[in-house]
Amino acid sequence: MKRVSWFVRMTAAVGLATAMTHTVAFATPGGDSSKIDLKLKFQSNQSQFIETTRKMQQKIDMAGQPMAQDVNTTTVLRESVGAVNDGIGAIELTFDRMAMDMAMMPGGSMAFDSDHPDADPGAARMLGRIFGGMVDKTMTMKLGPDGKVHEFSGMNEIRDKIAKKASASPLWMRMQGQLNDESARVEYGESRFEFLPDQPVAKGDKWTREIKRDAPPMGKTVSTTTYRFTDITDLEHAGSTRRVAVIEYQGTMKSAAGADPAPGAAGMPQPKIESSEFSGTVKFDIERGCVLVDERTGTMKLTMDGGPMGKMTIDAKLNQRSAVLSRDERAAQKEASKPKKEKEEEKAGPDGAKGD
Repeated sequence: MKRVSWFVRMTAAVGLATAMTHTVAFATPGGDSSKIDLKLKFQSNQSQFIETTRKMQQKIDMAGQPMAQDVNTTTVLRESVGAVNDGIGAIELTFDRMAMDMAMMPGGSMAFDSDHPDADPGAARMLGRIFGGMVDKTMTMKLGPDGKVHEFSGMNEIRDKIAKKASASPLWMRMQGQLNDESARVEYGESRFEFLPDQPVAKGDKWTREIKRDAPPMGKTVSTTTYRFTDITDLEHAGSTRRVAVIEYQGTMKSAAGADPAPGAAGMPQPKIESSEFSGTVKFDIERGCVLVDERTGTMKLTMDGGPMGKMTIDAKLNQRSAVLSRDERAAQKEASKPKKEKEEEKAGPDGAKGD
C-alpha cells in the first residue's frame, strides 16, 4: 500500500499547483495581417461536460530495485454557466466521474470507476472513499474572457467532507495537503487557458509564456511554453461543424533556481525535477469561444534522495487529452461502461423475463 500511496501522491503533485505568475513575449511574422482575438465566451444557462484522460507510465529505480507503474485516470466535470456580467462568467464545476486504474510491477493492480463503484469492492474501500467522495460535489469560479480566474471556491469544502470518511487512509494522508482552493484554482481553472494570447493573433504568430508555481511536493517550479497559431480549420463535433483555431505548443519545466523540495509527510524527502519536456495541440472554437480539444504528451525525470527507501529515480511519460462531451455523448459513455451483468438485468426487466 505504501507504493500505491507514493505513486498517487507523485502524480497528483504534477497536476496540482498554487501561486501562479507569468510573463508573455510575442513574435509576429510579416505577411498575413488578419488577426483573431481568441477569448472565452460565456452564455448563461449553458452547460457541457469536460473529460480529461491521463495515461502515465513510470519506470522507477528505488535504491537499485527496478519497478514500473502505470496509472490511467479519467475525470469528467460538468461545467455550467450562471450569470454573465461584463464578460465574466459565474461557472459551476461539478465532478461527474472519477476513475483510476493503477498497476505496479512487481505488485498488483487496482481500479475504481465512480460510474460503477461496486465493480471492485477492494478498490471501492481504498479509492472510493476519496475519489467517489468527490462525485456530485461542486466548485465555483468567476472566469474572465482572458482565462483569468477572479474568484474560486469549493475544493476546501470537498476536502473537509472527504476527510471525515477517509482520515485514516494512508493514501488520503498523502493527498489531502494538495486538495485546496488555490491548487484547484490552477488545475481546474487557469491552467486550462494558459495558451490564450494577450492580444489578437494571426496565423504564424508565436508567443512565449513563463509560469512560476509553488507545486507541492516539488517546491517552486518554472515552466516555459512557446505557442504558435498554426491553422484555422473545420472540426466535426457533437453533430455540427466547428471553425477552430489550431494552436501548437511545446515547453519545459524545471525546479526554480535555488529552490529545495518541501519536506514531505513523515519525514519523506520530496522529488526534484531533473528534466521535463512537453508538447501539444489546442483546438479552440472561434465562434463559441471555448476549448474543444487539448492534447499533450510529455516526459519528466524526478529524483529523490534519502529517506527510508533510499535514493529513488523516476522516469515518467504522460499522455493527456481534454475534450468537450455533449450530454448525449456522456449518456452513451455511461451506458457503454456498464458491466455485462447489469446490462443483462436491465434487458430482462423487473419480472426477470428476457426482452425481445
